[in-house]
Amino acid sequence: MIAEPELASKRLAPYALMSAYTYRVPPHCIYPKKVPEAVTAQETTLKKEILEIGIEESHWGEREELSIPDSAVPPTFGCEDKTGLMYNVWERQQDNQTIVVVAFRGTSGDIGDWIYGNLWWFTRILPSDNQFDLARVHMQRIIYHYEADATMKGMRPPRFITTGHSLGGGIAQHMLYSFPSRVEQAIVFDPSPVTASADASTKANEVMDCSCLPQRLKDIGVNLGTEARILRVYFDYEILSIFRLPHKIFFKPLPYVQEITFNLSGSLNQVTRHSMSDLAEAIHKGSGKETAYNRGDEWIASANEKCKIKLRNDQARSCTSMHSTSPAAMCPIVD
Repeated sequence: MIAEPELASKRLAPYALMSAYTYRVPPHCIYPKKVPEAVTAQETTLKKEILEIGIEESHWGEREELSIPDSAVPPTFGCEDKTGLMYNVWERQQDNQTIVVVAFRGTSGDIGDWIYGNLWWFTRILPSDNQFDLARVHMQRIIYHYEADATMKGMRPPRFITTGHSLGGGIAQHMLYSFPSRVEQAIVFDPSPVTASADASTKANEVMDCSCLPQRLKDIGVNLGTEARILRVYFDYEILSIFRLPHKIFFKPLPYVQEITFNLSGSLNQVTRHSMSDLAEAIHKGSGKETAYNRGDEWIASANEKCKIKLRNDQARSCTSMHSTSPAAMCPIVD
């Protein structure tokens, strides 16, 4: 179980808020949808809360555009492309290094999210782009921009993290599968079981995916501690848990995935419990809305000391663990 739920919430809050923020509809988009005033007010609050989160004087800021002369990357972030793909880029500076988060939006009700995203297993054979393919193109150029910028400024190489909710969580994981020596971690919320990992799979990538941490990431200062490369965060009993169940029955957990379930109060409606805004609000509230998180704080650990020792040892061996805030889960399930 999670020994320190408040620390867990502090750790996850920035990414939960960023994932919720992706569902906004910016006024500068070419075909903006009509947005209710209440939604606009919520987006303003979300952005304010994200901007307040940081360590010491290092706070997150939204990057609205990059100077990359390539039509494959939109001039401004936050707008849908022809497939419905949408994402935001956040950054902060720490120890002469830029930490970059790319947050992908989940299903917004647009048919493109289904044709080019959720139904990837069936539509991947079509002679057209899909959200996973285009996300790889965008991510590659984002990585190129930040690495070139760091070299030009004499800074340490940048670090990249991806996040997202639902379909966006599947795309965020796909970015780690596609760029395992660049993307250090994917932190995803109620993610879709569709990750298109087969499209990103090469032998070299599989080796790096299954590694607790590739050497290149260690060389630039990444230290995940007891955390895995992919953190899947769930709101218990939300609707996608039904679709993930068969996969869990027939396939054991991957060696680089940790699953964290929050047992939060709220609606018993499974569709409502899939709401990213509700999950983000609950996690942010659970963090005490404090702005700092110290990587050295242990939050993935059992309250039972024997389990905690077993977790550390097994995590170092295989990077595989599953966690729950449920009192019934006295020890983490470690493969």
